[in-house]
Amino acid sequence: MIVLTGDTHREFDRVFDFCEEYGTTPEDILIVLGDAGINYYLDESDQMLKQELSRLPVTLLCIHGNHEERPAEINTYEERPWRDGVVYVEPEFPSLLFAKDGEIYDLDGQRVMVIGGAYSVDKFSRLCSGAPWFPSEQLDEKIKCRVEARLEKAEWQVDCVLSHTVLLPYMPLYAFLPGIDQEAKGALHRLSDPRFPENYLGEILKAERLHRFVLIPTNIDVICRLQNDYGRKVLLCYPNDACREEYRARFIARGNSQSFLELFIDDWDRFLGAVRQNREGVHIVMGPGEHLMDLRQRFEEERRTDPSVPASPETIHALEQEGASCRKDSALYLFGSAGSCLYSITDLDAPEEREFLHRIGKMAFRSGIGAAVVPKDFLWVETPDTCSTKDHTVVEAFVKKCRHRFFEG
Repeated sequence: MIVLTGDTHREFDRVFDFCEEYGTTPEDILIVLGDAGINYYLDESDQMLKQELSRLPVTLLCIHGNHEERPAEINTYEERPWRDGVVYVEPEFPSLLFAKDGEIYDLDGQRVMVIGGAYSVDKFSRLCSGAPWFPSEQLDEKIKCRVEARLEKAEWQVDCVLSHTVLLPYMPLYAFLPGIDQEAKGALHRLSDPRFPENYLGEILKAERLHRFVLIPTNIDVICRLQNDYGRKVLLCYPNDACREEYRARFIARGNSQSFLELFIDDWDRFLGAVRQNREGVHIVMGPGEHLMDLRQRFEEERRTDPSVPASPETIHALEQEGASCRKDSALYLFGSAGSCLYSITDLDAPEEREFLHRIGKMAFRSGIGAAVVPKDFLWVETPDTCSTKDHTVVEAFVKKCRHRFFEG
């Protein structure tokens, strides 16, 4: 059995509970997708935690996150071969494995690549408070080269990528936190993708055909589309009002930034209000101390009493085609305070177009000029002649630094 879980941040109660409930053995693999927190303080407390975890009847494979030191930077770790790849391990704790970025492992016949690391949005708060922060949290050039070389050798063919942060095609641009430098986070650009939400809906419906449950973020527009257009049963899980301070404490304990707290705690009523107003979903209100793992039996009951028929392959194909059509013949829309311009984008997936969007998106973000990618027939905008001199000069400077491609027509 191979099981995946998210950040544990040194809290492994749910892992112990899982192993007991399902009777795991050392032959089973539990993958922590970053921020296991096992190498966080780099002192005796880490050793005590490792001793405790070594009693688990399961093999842990930990992906590198941004709230822990890389094993390669700790002299007690050594490299060992494991499932066609290489892992880091301490001889004293042979069941606690740490994946090496760029390795491809054979997990029950699936070729799985690991690319860990991420940018910490709470970096400065951790530095100010004296909490650990690790300069090695993101991929450096050496690791990037190793990853690319390994992919080249594999002819860019793997079944799955395990990472601690979202892959670029699925980046939730709508959920970016205010005040965070996305360029520093390694984001390609701050531009919307005209294929959204069709591309996202298609991935959800495909995942539903493969798994018993699919967890998605609380994007109300996506939820309504799933309900109204595709007849999907959506379980809406959210805390009751009395849990606000408990969730604030949870977020602080796991290292979330002040911007995150402002978004989800200070704006608690608005955020939950939008969920409560959804009349089609099954509402599951979580009480104090409850987590999603505590609701598994309720999920199974809902699935058993009112099973949904998975979307047909034809429906999924139609969504993919609709999303694919948006990738061609789009436009980059730049708008200042007094005018706007439209620039031609022939193919969103073309490397040269992505480089163009990458560079101009960064410059727009730095200077506060609005930018969006839209299908050309979605929007009529003014020509540069109607822009004010100031705005037009700034926009033209952006495009000339990248590649001037004004769309006429």
